[in-house]
Amino acid sequence: MLKCIYYFLNRHCALKAKAKIFYFLFIHNPFGKSGYPKVHRGRCNICGCKTSFWDFSADAETLICFYCGSSARNRAVAELILQELGHSGANIREFRDDSIRGYIASGYSILAQILKKKKFIISEYFDNVTLGKYKDGIRCEDLTRLTFSDETFDIVISEHVLEHVGDPYRSFIEVNRVLKKGGRYIFTIPFEAEEGTVRRVLCDGTTLMPKQFHIDPLRPQGSLVYTQFSKKDLIDKFLSPNKFKAEIVTVNDKNAGIFNCEVIKARKL
Repeated sequence: MLKCIYYFLNRHCALKAKAKIFYFLFIHNPFGKSGYPKVHRGRCNICGCKTSFWDFSADAETLICFYCGSSARNRAVAELILQELGHSGANIREFRDDSIRGYIASGYSILAQILKKKKFIISEYFDNVTLGKYKDGIRCEDLTRLTFSDETFDIVISEHVLEHVGDPYRSFIEVNRVLKKGGRYIFTIPFEAEEGTVRRVLCDGTTLMPKQFHIDPLRPQGSLVYTQFSKKDLIDKFLSPNKFKAEIVTVNDKNAGIFNCEVIKARKL
């Protein structure tokens, strides 16, 4: 079984998915007595393959496609991308529309790697790399100081990025600036605060709460969490003031291995 898992991770998983799975395997031992993860069968809306989705953690967002390594969260975002661009029922690998200009602020996911082939710009924030420059084929960008011109993109995408940004409000201003009128911002964030958004660390580094880190393959210590967002005030506090019409969508598609994944879709007014 371990040999099978090793083959699966190294041949199919994106770097971030691989890091998360390894962390879970060694810390939590999810297999119990059976020694096997749960498996759901269906068709991936990213690679388009008839596949098995491996459930390593009983987390609705981590069902992994055997063929491409996409997570359920990747596929939930992909479903909204296809819907918003008028390609419902297709998959990302088959998506063809050279007129669409897109940007995804998550350079290492399988979704990003496939969208890159569709002429989307992908980015990460690299330490010690000039903004707008490239490292290993991935552009360095800071969501609070994007280097793109006004009204460049039809669609912007980010997955679990904004909680690691020092000034998330500024990020929404910047995303709005680089979107064309009517353009879409599709993104995910972990909703970890119940009553209202909580600032753990200020942009100047002032610590208001004990530091918390999420796994980050680019940084051994992990990525610092600046903000814990709440569903109760996300739209009113961050999106509406920045001229977005937005809603939080719960995506369910059993055939695509997606169960209760929350994605925010926002349209620039």
